[in-house]
Amino acid sequence: MAVALVVQGVSYTFPTNDDISWGNQVTNWSIAVTDALATAVQPGDIGSSTEVTILESVSNQNVTNLIFDNGITQGATVDYFVYRTKGIAEAARYGTFRIMYQGQSSTWSIEDQHILDDANVMFDINSSGQILYTTTAISGSGVYSGIMRFRARSIIAG
Repeated sequence: MAVALVVQGVSYTFPTNDDISWGNQVTNWSIAVTDALATAVQPGDIGSSTEVTILESVSNQNVTNLIFDNGITQGATVDYFVYRTKGIAEAARYGTFRIMYQGQSSTWSIEDQHILDDANVMFDINSSGQILYTTTAISGSGVYSGIMRFRARSIIAG
């Protein structure tokens, strides 16, 4: 007895173990899944839920694992969330920054748009494609903790 598998809104009849004639159905489904996965992850993409530590009162620190290859990435969109606490004080920031690489001049540009900007964090990008952050102290006393979660979707060089 065949089962229906849906890939990007298209239903495919997929055979079960006892079905005899199954080659075309499996091939069509496999092609659809391959095509769907090819659009889901590109070279240069960074998966969601990547989490890194954000330090307090630092300048131009690398965001761990948030670096783009000049030879692959022409542009990218990075969705991020920063959450910092110190004792009972908390600060958060949610946003998106976009980066673009210009090969002729070998320069990166960054534009940041965000909401709830009380986390006191700024982002930059260096000539190697590494995202950097700068933070100031947050009010409060006690133990400090800071995290950043992000994902990136790249536009690759043609």
